[in-house]
Amino acid sequence: MRARMKRTNGKVCLRPFDFAQGVLSKIEGRRGVTLMELVIAMAMITIIFAAVLPQFALIRNSWDIKQGTAEALQNGRVLMDHINRNLSKAKQITAVAASSINFNDCNGVTFQYDVNSVNNYVEYGLTSDRADLAGPVNSLTFTCYDACDLDDPNTDVSKIRTVRVESTVTNTGLGQDKTFAAWAYLRTNGSSQTALTKGTTFEFDTSNGQYPALSQIDSTHYLCAYMGPGSDGFANVLTVNLGTWTISKSMLTALEFDTSDGQYPALSQIDSTHYLCAYRGPDNDGFAIVLTVNPGTWAVSKATLLPLEYDTSNGLYPVLSQIDSTHYLCAYTGTGNNGFAIVLTVDPGTWAVTKATLLPLEYDASNSLYPALSQIDSTHYLCAYTGSGSDGFAIVLTVDLGTWAVTKATLTALEFDTADGTYPALAQIDSTHYLCAYTGTGNDGFAIVLTVNPGTWAVSKATLLPFEYDTSNGLYPALSQIHSSGFLCSYQGPSSRAWAVVLNVDSAGWTISAETPLEFDSALAWPALAQIDAGNYLCVYAGQGSDGWAALFCTLRP
Repeated sequence: MRARMKRTNGKVCLRPFDFAQGVLSKIEGRRGVTLMELVIAMAMITIIFAAVLPQFALIRNSWDIKQGTAEALQNGRVLMDHINRNLSKAKQITAVAASSINFNDCNGVTFQYDVNSVNNYVEYGLTSDRADLAGPVNSLTFTCYDACDLDDPNTDVSKIRTVRVESTVTNTGLGQDKTFAAWAYLRTNGSSQTALTKGTTFEFDTSNGQYPALSQIDSTHYLCAYMGPGSDGFANVLTVNLGTWTISKSMLTALEFDTSDGQYPALSQIDSTHYLCAYRGPDNDGFAIVLTVNPGTWAVSKATLLPLEYDTSNGLYPVLSQIDSTHYLCAYTGTGNNGFAIVLTVDPGTWAVTKATLLPLEYDASNSLYPALSQIDSTHYLCAYTGSGSDGFAIVLTVDLGTWAVTKATLTALEFDTADGTYPALAQIDSTHYLCAYTGTGNDGFAIVLTVNPGTWAVSKATLLPFEYDTSNGLYPALSQIHSSGFLCSYQGPSSRAWAVVLNVDSAGWTISAETPLEFDSALAWPALAQIDAGNYLCVYAGQGSDGWAALFCTLRP
């Protein structure tokens, strides 16, 4: 079809009528959308939306769950960390209920944790001015315990040292609520003193149990050698039940390792089943034997067929210190009550004991009773003893690892107490300082810090004046380290009864202080201590009737 054109002023234009007619002709040539097609299209859109919309809902719900869980976790962590941090530094718990606790901080100010009854948030602050801390929570509980028993809750605020906190934090989203638990140990409670308490006592020999020695086998078993009936040498394994904290013995009848005499035994572990035992045997001579412990039955037997008589003249009060897996330094009181030292060798094939040192060193030619040893390094050993005039002396002994000869590294021994110094006990503080507890003037209990100069090996007193930790009596002290500056000391105290005290050493001036002593039995002589774990200790001693007794102590790190 040709559109009609009109010339106007020289231009050609398409008439409007002709244009409309052409457009209508094109439209009439097209096909329209049918109702069926519309229905099918709508059905397809419905199916697509039906499949897609639930996915959007799942994504939204998943986000809500994750957001709620993250919020609950964050609230729980903030809450537990805040409570643990503040209770650990608390000076004393002053009040405790099921869902609230009050405590004094180091300045004596009282703070409180509880649950806001309006919004269920945990609130914290001064008892008169608390603010929301974290939440909301479904529950908040505080369960308190004393220093040594974590099974039976304790509500006595003067004895609370451990607090178990449990809280269920509400999930504000679609997820599950979260339960959190934490343990807070109060470094101080009531006072700055260590919580020293007595546990079970056990009579391991009902006939005689004097001069006991202890050596740890594992966390629950301890070899104990002692002078039993007839002054003979006996040994048994003591077991500590860590669940009930009771003591028992492995053998009904202890091993009699010497049927003639066995006084003042000393023990040193060789390996997990063998132990070197030095003791005063027949005719007051020095003897040594290897004892075997069966880890299946815990029975004790003699690995050495015949003991070594390492000194045929005299061998009183021996003490042992391990040099390596086969060599052991032994200091003892020999001929004329003088001080001697020798190196003993153990053959791991036959378990025979021999003398590595041809002739023992006489480190004090005047007098040396009740020696004590503490290793300084692989070749040097601090030896404290009762010397001339019953005074306290200390010297450093050197062991030549090539010839096994023993010599004096210190030319002249230090007289650390010029009045009296019997029954010394040693415990290492650091590489150059050693705590020495002993019986001093008037049989009272004294302690001093000794310093060893690693250049000259000279011994000096770090403590200007010895500290008198018991002004009534302090015989036969035994020491065991609790932490870097605290030491448990067991001894025969006033009225010849059994006492224990914690001695604290201040490294700033090497001064010593004592905490409140604990009386734990009606009789004690010659105790020995062994650490069970960070807060528990086993003590064996000659108790009532000179029988063999064992007791447990509990103390925790401040």
